[in-house]
Amino acid sequence: MDWLRLWHDMPNDPKWRTIARQSKQPISLVQALYIHLLVDASANETRGNADVTVEDLASALDVDEEQIEAVLSAMQGRVLEGRYIAGWEKRQPKRNDDSKERVRRHREKKAAESSNNSGPDGGGSNADNAQDNAASDDVTQCNADVTPRLEEIRVDKNNNTPSSADDAPSQESDSSGKGAVDYNGIVGLYNDLLGEFLPNVVKVSDKRKKLIAARWKQTWGEHSKGSDLDFWRRYFLHVRRSKPLTGTKDNFDWAPNFDWLLNESNMLKVIEGNYHRGDDRRNDLQEAV
Repeated sequence: MDWLRLWHDMPNDPKWRTIARQSKQPISLVQALYIHLLVDASANETRGNADVTVEDLASALDVDEEQIEAVLSAMQGRVLEGRYIAGWEKRQPKRNDDSKERVRRHREKKAAESSNNSGPDGGGSNADNAQDNAASDDVTQCNADVTPRLEEIRVDKNNNTPSSADDAPSQESDSSGKGAVDYNGIVGLYNDLLGEFLPNVVKVSDKRKKLIAARWKQTWGEHSKGSDLDFWRRYFLHVRRSKPLTGTKDNFDWAPNFDWLLNESNMLKVIEGNYHRGDDRRNDLQEAV
């Protein structure tokens, strides 16, 4: 049986809300469609590329083809690049097509050696058993090499080195004791939740890293810590509710960008609701501050 991988935060990934909103389709359809694409991409000869047709997807999910096309279009640049699953090479294992055959040959060899070299009691000698165990270990290690589990890279609990290969490019050690600064995690939440209103961040420059690192060390309330990605999710959702901050206010020709929203004084004003009026003042952050 073949397998593929999902990530722990997948059910609550904010990208699904963005895709659902842009496609005007329910989140349940967005997630179900993505699962179908993952399965097809995993089974494809060119792994990572989903060749399943719109007609087949619509039939499998019992929806109209127009709904499928709308979701596929909204997925572009977020979880799809054409029909290629974005991030496939980072998240999914390489095929181990030849591992089963290698194990079979090794077991046959062991069985033959056992029948030829058995002791008086019908069992192999200690030396033979040790050799067999070593050979078995070699096969196991070889299989591991064919299918590397990148996310199983582990580190000592006392340092802040990322615990997975996927984390490595997005996090750096933070001397404040609050853990590794998740630059890409914060930028990803910003792009997903505010990208349809504000300029997308395409590069995490050194200047932006300094901004993020500074806010990462700060605490805005008992349950609102800069080192908690859930705080950033609530912060950007709070920004979404403000017409001035999303550039949707009538006769107001201005909108912030990522750098402005992470400026300390600006951030405090946003959290306190200075850019919200009426119903917009409902604040996700106030529930936890």
